[in-house]
Amino acid sequence: MGIVVPNFASSTEDRVSGAQVIEKSFIAHGTVNGSPFYMSRTPGSAGNRRTFTWSCWFKRTGQMATDERFLSVDDSSGEQAAIKFINNTEIQFFDRQSSTFQFNFYSLAHYRDPGAWYHMVAAVDTTQATTVDRVHIYINGEEIAYDPSYDDYPTQNHDTRYNNTTQHNLFAGENFTNQNLFSYVSQIYWIDGQQLYPTYFGFTDPLTNTWRPKAFNISDTPSGSWGTCGYYLPMDGSAPIGEDQSGQGNHWESNNGGRGGSGALDIATGAFPIGFAYINSIVKFIDKNPNTVLLDVRTEDEWNTIGKPDTKDLGIESVFITISQDPSFLDKVKQSIDKKKQVLVMCAAGGRSIIAANLLATEGYNSLNISDGFSGNGQDPGWKNLGLPSIIDN
Repeated sequence: MGIVVPNFASSTEDRVSGAQVIEKSFIAHGTVNGSPFYMSRTPGSAGNRRTFTWSCWFKRTGQMATDERFLSVDDSSGEQAAIKFINNTEIQFFDRQSSTFQFNFYSLAHYRDPGAWYHMVAAVDTTQATTVDRVHIYINGEEIAYDPSYDDYPTQNHDTRYNNTTQHNLFAGENFTNQNLFSYVSQIYWIDGQQLYPTYFGFTDPLTNTWRPKAFNISDTPSGSWGTCGYYLPMDGSAPIGEDQSGQGNHWESNNGGRGGSGALDIATGAFPIGFAYINSIVKFIDKNPNTVLLDVRTEDEWNTIGKPDTKDLGIESVFITISQDPSFLDKVKQSIDKKKQVLVMCAAGGRSIIAANLLATEGYNSLNISDGFSGNGQDPGWKNLGLPSIIDN
């Protein structure tokens, strides 16, 4: 995985960790115009039926049914596969062929809170020699506990129904009945041919200790490939809900017409409670982490004309070392800052401090980037504009 350097994020992307602000989501109502709503596609060519990853964010609406499916491959009751809710609130992930479960998992936990967003990753690789490595289900970055009555792993090299050339469905009830999905949904990814960890799609916020989404980049994955059947559906209003944004052209059609459907796209503005001005949280962060140093990497001219952060009332040290055209930058940091310290890195608007934070991380420092910097980044105000203590040397 390499080094991941989380930082203080506030706009649409955290420039180090890749954090993502998702302001909208699709609301799956179960029905549209009185008919069960779902989307479908039939792959023209089979993908990798042994190795794949599903990722999405969801929030329950409060209306729940016993068989609500995120993704399904339904030919008949004996030939189907699905990621779904069972018994209203448990997650079930299974593959059934010839009326026999080839693998079948139930979550021990129940997911019923209509006020909570959950990130789900289901990752499969039946080629794994170790049985328990073949199927994983994660919620908010952690593997779930499985109901011991339903934790049946597949045999090695088993070919699942996923990625075959029969119809695949999103949000459909079993055999397209009226038990369709009722949920907010956003950021659906299907990676064909790779079993990925949730850290490709999210990270733990160092301030709040909560799981947050981050922008997924296929080039960061081991193979760098979506595979034959891979797709990305943002479900945030940035594109028609069934239009694949991965570049693979694996589009989905709604059962009531087209990639957007007839009135099918309801947008929940602000439904995703992600993103805030992290510069506002520095004082709180320092209270929890008093062993902190603020490193300002701007130029001497900026310090003298625009100002410097004054941190003495916050009880921490400020260090001023420019990164601009200074090959001795790291040497100066090592001479000035102990690696046991938590380092907050600042420039004017977050660009140079990203580079510095990454350099420090490669040297073993626990470094966090302040993305709106001293002067603000166009979306968030920055240290000076928030009225935090500043000085100008004369």
